[in-house]
Amino acid sequence: MKDIKIWTQNREQVSDSILKGAEIEETLTHYGANEFAIDFLMHNGIWKQLMMEPKRGKNNNGKDWKKLSGMAILLELLHVGQLSYADKIIKDAKLMMELGFTFTEIETAKQKEKGVIHRDTLRNYFKAIPSNKSMKEFYSYINFFREKRWLRGKTYVADGFDIEVFGETYEGIGKKYDSKESRWKYGYKVVILMNVEEDRERIVGFAMGPINTDERALLLKIFEDLEKYVDKVKNIMDVIVLDRGYWGYDFLEKTIAGKYGIDYVIIAKKDFLFVKEDLRHLIDSKQLYFQERNLYNRSEDKWESVKVAFVKDLFHGYKNKKEGFLGTLNVVVMKKKEGKEEKEVIYVTNKKVPKNPLKIVQLYGCRWTIENKGIRDLSQRWKIRTLPGRTLNAVTARIALVLKLYNAMKVMEMKNGKEWQQNKDAIKKMGEKSFIGGFGLIVYTEEHFATLSPKEFERLIAERTRRITNKETNERIALELSKLKDCLPEDRLQELRHKLLI
Repeated sequence: MKDIKIWTQNREQVSDSILKGAEIEETLTHYGANEFAIDFLMHNGIWKQLMMEPKRGKNNNGKDWKKLSGMAILLELLHVGQLSYADKIIKDAKLMMELGFTFTEIETAKQKEKGVIHRDTLRNYFKAIPSNKSMKEFYSYINFFREKRWLRGKTYVADGFDIEVFGETYEGIGKKYDSKESRWKYGYKVVILMNVEEDRERIVGFAMGPINTDERALLLKIFEDLEKYVDKVKNIMDVIVLDRGYWGYDFLEKTIAGKYGIDYVIIAKKDFLFVKEDLRHLIDSKQLYFQERNLYNRSEDKWESVKVAFVKDLFHGYKNKKEGFLGTLNVVVMKKKEGKEEKEVIYVTNKKVPKNPLKIVQLYGCRWTIENKGIRDLSQRWKIRTLPGRTLNAVTARIALVLKLYNAMKVMEMKNGKEWQQNKDAIKKMGEKSFIGGFGLIVYTEEHFATLSPKEFERLIAERTRRITNKETNERIALELSKLKDCLPEDRLQELRHKLLI
C-alpha cells in the first residue's frame, strides 16, 4: 500500500487562510470517469456495506475509523485502476462532503509531511478488525447482494490457492513440503466459492487456514458459514463443480450430496481408479456409443470437435466380497485431439446425465471462470496475496474487503457495460449531482479543503484583495508620515494618522 496525503474538510480554516493571503489552490467540482466507481458504490448503497468498524471503537490512533475504512477502499480501487487516475482529489463534492477528506499519492521522500497516512496506520486499522467480524460482515454483504437480486443461478465452483509468506512470524500459518521445488512453504490456504452465472460471476464464500489445511475442511467451513449467516446450501446452489484434487467418493456422496443435498461434477483422478478401469474396458470393447459434438474452448477462444459418451450407475469402490461396492456414479468420457494424439477426460457426477452428455463437459468447463477470471484476476489485478500485516485479523480483513470489492465491480460492469468509463450518458446524468447544495468549487490550503459556491469564493477573494490593498496603502501612508515626524507636533501627527490610515 502506498502512503497517502490527506486534506481534511475545514471551512473556517480555509476561509481564514484565504483572507490572510495564504497560498491556495482551487478547482471546479465536476463528475468524470475517475469518480464513476466511487459514485456507483455510493448511490447503490454498497459503500456503507464495505465499511468495517475496528474493535477499538470510533477512533484508531486518534483517526476516525470511517475515514480509515474509506481510505482502505480507495486504495484497493486505485490498485486495480477503477479510479482512472488519482490526482490530488476525488472530485465529486458529494463524496467529499460525506467522507470529509480527499487524498493524493505522494513520493516516499515526503512521507514525513503533515497530513500523511502511513501504511502502518492502515495496517493497524485492519489489525483491529477481529477475524470473526470480517467473516460475519462478508456474509452480511452476500445477503445484501441477494436482496438486490445481484445473485442469480445455482451453479457454483470451488477452488483453492496458496498465499506464501517468507518468515515464520505470521499468525496462523502452516507449512507444507513442495516436492517440485524441494523446499518447505509457509503460509495460508484460501478456498473460495463462486457463482458462475454468465456475466454475473460472484464470490459468495471464502475460508482460510494454514497452508497445509485440507481443502475439503475449508469448503465445509464455507458451507457452515452460509447456513449460519445466509441460507441453507441446497437453497443457494443446485450443483457444485470441483477441481481434480482428491475429494473422495465418501466426501462427495455422504457430505456434498447426502448432507447438503446438492449435485457435484468432478474429473476422475486416482481416487476413482475403479471407475477408470471399468470405463477403459467399456471403451476398448466398444460397448460405448460416442457422439460427435462441437465444444467451445474458452481458454483458447475457439471451437473444437470432440466425442462424448456416458455410462449410468457405474459401480465404484469395490471393498471386499462382504461389503461389495461403495456405490454408483454416472460417468461421462470425452475424447479430443491434442496434436496427433487423442486425449481422454473422464467426468464423474451424481447428476442425471442428459441425452446430450456434452452438457456435463460444459458444466465442468465453468471452472474456467474461477481459474481464469476469478483467482487469476484476484492475484494479478487485486493483489490478494499482498498481506497488510502479520496478524490473522489483518490478513482476513483485507481478503474480505478485496472479495467484496471484486463483487461490487462485477455488478458495476454488469449494470453499466464493460466500457463503463466511457459511458457518457451515465456520467452526464450522475454528474449533475456533483454540484449539490450549490457548491461549485473545491479550495485547498496546505492542510485543509472546503467546498464553496462561486459567489462565496468571490466574496472571500474580494475581501482578501481589499485587506491586501488597505495594508499596502497604510504602509505607504505610514512611511510618508514618518518623514513629518520632525516637522509637526505629536498631537497633529496623531490626528493625521487617524484621518489617513484605512
